[in-house]
Amino acid sequence: MTLYPVILSGGCGSRLWPLSREHYPKPLLPLTSGQSLLQEAATRLEGLPGLGDAGYGYIQRGEELTAGQAYRVSSFVEKPGLATAEQYLASRETDWNSGIFLMRAGRWLDEIGTQQPAILAACKAAMLQRQQDSDYFHVQREAFLASPADCIDYAVMEHTDSTVVVPFTAGLSDVGAWSSLWQVGPRDAKGNVIRGDVIAEDTENSLLVARKDKAQEVRVIVNQLKASDLNEYKVHRCVYRPWVSYGCIDNGPRFQVKRLPVKPGATLSLQMHHHRAEHWVVAKCSARITCGDQTFSPHENRPASPWAKPTASKTLATSRSRLSRSSLAATLVKTTSSVSKSSMTASSLHPEAPETVRLC
Repeated sequence: MTLYPVILSGGCGSRLWPLSREHYPKPLLPLTSGQSLLQEAATRLEGLPGLGDAGYGYIQRGEELTAGQAYRVSSFVEKPGLATAEQYLASRETDWNSGIFLMRAGRWLDEIGTQQPAILAACKAAMLQRQQDSDYFHVQREAFLASPADCIDYAVMEHTDSTVVVPFTAGLSDVGAWSSLWQVGPRDAKGNVIRGDVIAEDTENSLLVARKDKAQEVRVIVNQLKASDLNEYKVHRCVYRPWVSYGCIDNGPRFQVKRLPVKPGATLSLQMHHHRAEHWVVAKCSARITCGDQTFSPHENRPASPWAKPTASKTLATSRSRLSRSSLAATLVKTTSSVSKSSMTASSLHPEAPETVRLC
């Protein structure tokens, strides 16, 4: 039999906000070393302590099937209170749910089809309409989003009567909250990682200060931000793309100003907008832009438009630009405003420009 390991790395890590965001979540962050948690899982790094916690899920053992090795699952208990978690640790009848599952693929499809047919149907539809893009594999977005949002424990494992638990001892932590990060981090002589019992994390657009014993409640803040339609729950001030990172300088009801540092030799993706206009200004170095049938190379403090005068930027209305590739980087300043119809695509960097360029 061939075993296919699957690393489950979903979730936005809301208890680790503001470091973890929905578009740059916990599995992609280097929390305990120079590698991300996903990389550590893939390389099977060791050395993390296995400590009980009120924020973990637990499995209560049932009938013993093999002496000291396997038991039927009596029940799943998800994130009990601290007193209950301590009782579980003291007993020999409850194990921490590590989230490691072993099953045949066909058996899993049968079980999820029985317990969660809507999830199975959505996943099948997304796979049937999948697309391959270079080294990336994309399921069909709309079909996948139609699936109910639930984790494997809640959706299936807590409802099936066919599960067996095999206890094992290993150094393992889910690093799911700031208190967990404190457990695996280097501590001083007084046992503090940063500031005693206070958790503090400062990012460009958010500052979190909380008592360590309230670490599990950080997700409440994230839910409040989401309910208020504030982007801080979703993205950092600097948003990363393969070709560039960009940050929002200012925004209002009908405009937004971004700063875009473009990597040398990189290009911006082709875009068309029907309900907004974009003004581009090269703040440093130069860029090469193809817009319609025209190719031009605006220099510093010049608007990125073939029609505009040197002193002012002009909206690229009802035009279509295509990016060309070259060996340079540039920094642009981009202002977006609402209009009835416009289309815009950005450029690449000029081959003679300096090594670093910024788009604002």
